[in-house]
Amino acid sequence: MPMSHTPTKTDREQIGAQDISHPEKSAGVTVPETGASSSMEITPVILVQDLDEPIQQLKKDEMPQEQLQDNYSLRILMTLRHIMHYVDSYSRQLIMECQITGPQLICLHAIEKSGPLTLSELGRQVSLSMSTTNGIIDRLEQKGLVRRERTHHDRRKVLITITPEGKSLRARAPVPLQGRLIQAISDMPELEQVTVALALEKILGMMKDVD
Repeated sequence: MPMSHTPTKTDREQIGAQDISHPEKSAGVTVPETGASSSMEITPVILVQDLDEPIQQLKKDEMPQEQLQDNYSLRILMTLRHIMHYVDSYSRQLIMECQITGPQLICLHAIEKSGPLTLSELGRQVSLSMSTTNGIIDRLEQKGLVRRERTHHDRRKVLITITPEGKSLRARAPVPLQGRLIQAISDMPELEQVTVALALEKILGMMKDVD
């Protein structure tokens, strides 16, 4: 008959160490041997991957939206640059071919179409201030393209008329950019006209806020 063995202090320390390193054994849970494949080892990995995938997918879905917004901003800025470049090119063409600027041609066109006009009437038609309009008329008068005349019944009232030289230059000059643009906009559907107008007014407001 085997003799009973009283656990020594060393035995109790070894048993305690086993319980701490393998709590499953002390709880009565069967732990698979190392290297054996089991669902307990695989399941936590699958759960972590399942939890991470929606987060990663959300980030991927957000990135194109940010890039799309950046692309819109870039497209707007590039479009404005193209517009300014086109206006500048048109002005250089006028100066080379007709020795006249865009604003001068617009004023000349307005005088020929609706003149004789007073300085204030011309300014309202071409949407320019009185001082700017007066400077343009001074230069056109120096070139002999327009002349100022006082009316007989009111000597204080000065009318601006186009000269034969001004009519000749107006006939050979290209159509003012403003006139072509107005015609092109008029040909657009009304909804598109409203959309363009609101967008440009919004951009102008933002540029004023920056200043």
